[in-house]
Amino acid sequence: ESELLKSKLMFNQALEAARVGVWEWDLKTDDVVWSDQIWSIYGLERSTTNRAFKLWSTVSHADDREITIRKVTEAVSNETALNIEYRVCHPDGSVHWILSRGRPLRDFNGQTSSYIGTIIDITERKRFEIELRESKTRLSQALEASCAGVWEWNLITDENIWSDEIWPLYGLEPGHEKPSFQLWRSSVHPEDRESASRAVTDAAQMEAELQVEYRVTHSDGSIHWLMSRGKPFRDYNNRVFRYLGTVIDITERKMIEIALEENKTRFSFALKVTNAGVWEWDMNADTLVWSDQIWLLYGLEPDSMPLSHKLCASHIHPDDRDIAFQNVMTAASKQAEINIEYRVCHSDGSIHWLMCRGMPLLYADGQTRCYIGTVMDITERKQIEVALRRSQSKLTFVLENSHVGVWDIDLQDHTARHTLEHARVFGYDTVRPDWSLEKFLGHVIAEDRDETHALIRNSIEKLENYFFECRILSARGDLRWIWASGAFQFDMNGKASRISGIMMDITERKNAERLVIEGKAKLEAALASMTDAVFISDTASNLNEYNDAFVEFHRFGSRQECTGSFSMYPEIFDLFQADGELLSVEQWPVSRALRGESATNAEYRLKRRDTGETWMGSYGFAPIRSKEGDIVGSVIVARDITEQKEIEKALRESEFKFRSIFDYAPVAIVIEDIENARLIDVNASLLQ
Repeated sequence: ESELLKSKLMFNQALEAARVGVWEWDLKTDDVVWSDQIWSIYGLERSTTNRAFKLWSTVSHADDREITIRKVTEAVSNETALNIEYRVCHPDGSVHWILSRGRPLRDFNGQTSSYIGTIIDITERKRFEIELRESKTRLSQALEASCAGVWEWNLITDENIWSDEIWPLYGLEPGHEKPSFQLWRSSVHPEDRESASRAVTDAAQMEAELQVEYRVTHSDGSIHWLMSRGKPFRDYNNRVFRYLGTVIDITERKMIEIALEENKTRFSFALKVTNAGVWEWDMNADTLVWSDQIWLLYGLEPDSMPLSHKLCASHIHPDDRDIAFQNVMTAASKQAEINIEYRVCHSDGSIHWLMCRGMPLLYADGQTRCYIGTVMDITERKQIEVALRRSQSKLTFVLENSHVGVWDIDLQDHTARHTLEHARVFGYDTVRPDWSLEKFLGHVIAEDRDETHALIRNSIEKLENYFFECRILSARGDLRWIWASGAFQFDMNGKASRISGIMMDITERKNAERLVIEGKAKLEAALASMTDAVFISDTASNLNEYNDAFVEFHRFGSRQECTGSFSMYPEIFDLFQADGELLSVEQWPVSRALRGESATNAEYRLKRRDTGETWMGSYGFAPIRSKEGDIVGSVIVARDITEQKEIEKALRESEFKFRSIFDYAPVAIVIEDIENARLIDVNASLLQ
């Protein structure tokens, strides 16, 4: 009996420490037996009242009650194990998440007679799950707003993982093919493929950070610039075994530089139960007592040497030693709780984080003569915190480098917060503590205000995420364009608690779009006014612009007959040198200009393959270069000189006939400039 009582006591202590309750339900009598722990988990005072359904229903959350009863009924009907999560409401109004598990027990006849199981409070776990989802949501929003994606490359298995945001950046359908190095390489523009691949492989071989910019071609023929950054991660042997990084679309930046001259970092949280040791400090005798586990936490063999404060100090990391002892002595002088974190150095050179907690024991005279507490290894928790800070740093990096401001509104008290980058968009040098929706609308210009306000109000009423563009007047008085989005966050009860979002200054993009539109209109007007054929190509030889004279010069009946790709023209025309030599496509003006050549008055004969018509053309061509000197296209000007060539030929023939008569005439002929009394020419007969 003594052993049984001791075992029961230890069992109850274990249940109490783990916040686990045990229950048993007799299916025949419908009686329920609860362990003592269940009462506190449900927030109830222990009583002798009926503990069956009516008592449970008083604490179960109204939104979860029906589905919980249905799951229990289904498990009993099917005689299967029970595993459900639901919420309960404590008398103080707080809501707690409960995990209930149970299995059927059978009688001697093999019939299910009862269920036995456990209940555990999982509120803290649920809170972490919600925080993790919110963190992932914010990262996803940041990645989407900045046109960025997250990738991971395992060097050991050569496995690649792409976030959903990466696929559209490469112009690919998500999941249509397994991510791989070869898939990435084939997506890179042919002219950038070798250099980009070499940059990646060189970084992996050198175990260095990766940063590379390259172009990709989408299925619609459009070309986009991407920037990929990656950071190597090492295993316990200090070998790089994987890379984690981001890909951001920098097309706009590249296009602005040329014409005028952007997360799932993957978050994970893991907490494991760590071993703990117990210590006692007699303040009068200044002696310490450690359990065996504490010796191990300090990297020592139990009782291997005399225990003292000096021994403890000698193993605390030098950078933490003074502050740790200062905090202990300060707490002891105030008879306050001890709660410190510090590093210890083991004999093998490894460093571990420990958390020390202690409570003063007060005697009858009110004096503290002793502290008792625990030491736990929190190295894994610290590693998670470091990983979280790195993850936050990555998110901050993405936001700051994309010039994205973040804002947040509490729907309960309507207080608002925003980041410094957000404040700068509105012309402030510091964060505004009084920021609000009303102040935001005050910055929106009158022409956009009503529409913007209506959109936000409608989204709040319907709890729908939103995004929009509008113009604002900053605190400095300048007009700016912004892009903003908002998303709702919900509490554990499913109620909308906050709206969070991001905002970007898109003024430069809007100005660039306006300039491009204006420039295109001017170019089209200039082309329309020219009688010479003019056409402009990109580096892929696609004809981006051409005028009506181009249509007429090439003997097309209408613009609709003109193909936009230069690659089709060798099937329509032949091109010859003036001496009749047939030219290969590589010798055509477009090809020569894209190789960097320039020329004026280059004469060629053209022949339509379908009609056989031929004509002469005089060409001028040159490459189009970016600020960096890179060739980004070509411009070609051509003029029909067929009639001119025919006149020149007739003049040459006339000159030949005249010369023949002049030189061989039997009579003397003199050509004289009478006005200047000067002989211009005489024939042979005159000389004779």
